[in-house]
Amino acid sequence: MDSLPAILRKLHTDLPLAGDPANNLLSLPDDLLKYLVFLVRNIPVMPPQRSQDEWQAFLSCLRPHWIYPLITFHLRSWPEECRPPQEIREYLERISLTSTARTLLAGQQIQTVTRAMKEAGVPIILLKGPALARTVYPDPTLRQSSDIDMIVLPDAIPRAEAVLEELGYTCPAKIFHIYPYADHHEKFFPPGKGLRLQLHWATANEFGLFSEDWLDASFTRRITVHADGVSFDTFCPADQLLYLVFHDAFQHRTIRLDWIGDIARVMHQIRSREEWEELVRQSVENNVRIPLEHCLAAASFWSGTPLPEGAGEFSAWPAPSAGEVRLQKKISRARLFFISRLILAMQQRPGVYEKLRFVRMFLLPPTPLLWEYRKSPSSLDIPLAHLRRWSRIVTFRL
Repeated sequence: MDSLPAILRKLHTDLPLAGDPANNLLSLPDDLLKYLVFLVRNIPVMPPQRSQDEWQAFLSCLRPHWIYPLITFHLRSWPEECRPPQEIREYLERISLTSTARTLLAGQQIQTVTRAMKEAGVPIILLKGPALARTVYPDPTLRQSSDIDMIVLPDAIPRAEAVLEELGYTCPAKIFHIYPYADHHEKFFPPGKGLRLQLHWATANEFGLFSEDWLDASFTRRITVHADGVSFDTFCPADQLLYLVFHDAFQHRTIRLDWIGDIARVMHQIRSREEWEELVRQSVENNVRIPLEHCLAAASFWSGTPLPEGAGEFSAWPAPSAGEVRLQKKISRARLFFISRLILAMQQRPGVYEKLRFVRMFLLPPTPLLWEYRKSPSSLDIPLAHLRRWSRIVTFRL
């Protein structure tokens, strides 16, 4: 029987873990890797005998995965002999205090924005970490986020922007009005302290994955959550799972452990065979059948729980569409070749004119879209901003 580290390395061949480089976490010594698996599963085991430097390297490998608060929460209930060295625990506890403060701040922001949107008659869905923290986790502080993501239907963007501006938020570039296919969200910054808010109008403007009416239909299926003193709408579990799989496995192309934890928790909210059959059918229709399988396998392994009853065997699922298979090959090439990435990004642009317009925008975007690369308001900085942007493109960090 393969050891846990061997299983992990095989599991994350097609679904690499986040890090620099990808799968850097799997370079840990086998005993530390096994200890991590049990930490995530919350099964107390004796820690390996490692030096302080090796434990620090362990924490460094975990940093991109945003699970410090979760493993700290688990360690608090473990017997003393099963915990890592005192210095490591103290560091994790300090991080958890910061996480608690961030969660309280995010909750206040979410409540203020969702209430204002409701009063303005703007339907809005809270996405990803901030929604999941208050939906599938026992304590919202266990699921941290660097920003707050919300999505509205495209025709509601002007009203949503107006609501945010009335609340004091500022947006460096209103991308939707400049060219809605340049991106799928705008970034708003709060007045004073707070988390950045990303206002989405599409799942993404690349890949051409989801059917055109998916977002509209998901709004009709949205659910309302009341938790942690916050009320908001979010995706129903099946839509949540499809969106997470797309976001984690396609958009980012590497997956974090907190995202795997999200998927593990959401998958257990889908309980009937009929729901699973419909979910798998939708995954084929929306071209995420292959990453759904990879993500569920990873979620089942890391959580230590079997797939929910009704999910069935992957081999019995319908085959992915021919288009998705071709897309997966392009995704693999896109990790290596710039031209392949550009062709992928063009896929969802409708018609020849929009594709050509996108290429022009991609090669030489208008000045407002360069705000993230500007270091000075001077016009002399604009050529340098273009160079900084292209530097990130060629190093695969755009």
